[in-house]
Amino acid sequence: MKYAASLYQVVRNSLDREQALAIMHLCILVTLIWIAAMEKKCPVVFELLQSELTRDIGLLILRLGVAGFMLFGHGLGKLLNFSSQYMQFPDPLGVSSPVSLALVVGAEFFCSFAVIVGFATRLACIPLIITMLVAAFVIHADDPWQKKEFALLFLIPFLSLCFTGPGRLSLDSFIFADRK
Repeated sequence: MKYAASLYQVVRNSLDREQALAIMHLCILVTLIWIAAMEKKCPVVFELLQSELTRDIGLLILRLGVAGFMLFGHGLGKLLNFSSQYMQFPDPLGVSSPVSLALVVGAEFFCSFAVIVGFATRLACIPLIITMLVAAFVIHADDPWQKKEFALLFLIPFLSLCFTGPGRLSLDSFIFADRK
């Protein structure tokens, strides 16, 4: 707990980029050393950490977390306020503000819901990836890194899910189980 409190203080005091990267590298090194120690001392625990079930639980947590934040933090608000936002919403693709908002709501709300339940996950991630790329590199093109960072932080897990799929704890797995 003491380590978590000190890490919180480090983040709160806004260290520069090099210091934050050094801390991240240290955390990765400690994690790798811990995994190596677990392999030798507790092979049963190490095997459990390497199992498919653990991977599937990790993918479930990733899907629920990132898509839940996207759906409730961004998509739901846009959906509920569609009528008041549709004329002033940015139009980065030149298709009109209402169409741009509809595309973003489709991605941030409906595709996020599909990712949460694990339905057509790889396909549902594609509009989310495109939306985050447009947000980072078109909408926030002239903004500082801190504005682009949020879109890119959403982009990375959706891109990962596009490549890995949803795992066995998903509707995709239940629907297409007989095809494997």
